[in-house]
Amino acid sequence: MRNIIGASEEHGAIAIAHKPRLGDFVGFVLRDGERSRNELKATLEEMNARVRNPPAFGLYFDCVSRGAGLYSIPDHDSAYMGQYLGQVPIAGFFTGFEIGPLGAATGLLQCSGVLAVISEKPV
Repeated sequence: MRNIIGASEEHGAIAIAHKPRLGDFVGFVLRDGERSRNELKATLEEMNARVRNPPAFGLYFDCVSRGAGLYSIPDHDSAYMGQYLGQVPIAGFFTGFEIGPLGAATGLLQCSGVLAVISEKPV
């Protein structure tokens, strides 16, 4: 994904923050706060169902495109983590991209959050 940085109705053109090569796939993505919220909740519910031992701490790397800009409220993701994980200390920061699962591989992600929880005992 790349951000749209300009548009010209007169020329029927858009400008993106990337120089595409001939043959590159171009698509459009709609950021949806409600869907993002539901996916976060589902991920945290699945994590709670799989983890036998409570985490000792967590690391969260959150895209700058999330947060108050997407949800219109501050601390959205961390509030849900507290609700599902309890008083587990979580450290992290906002990033321009995250490294995380991309299908069966690992890749660079945008508009996402990557949470790693670490337990003192095997999960």
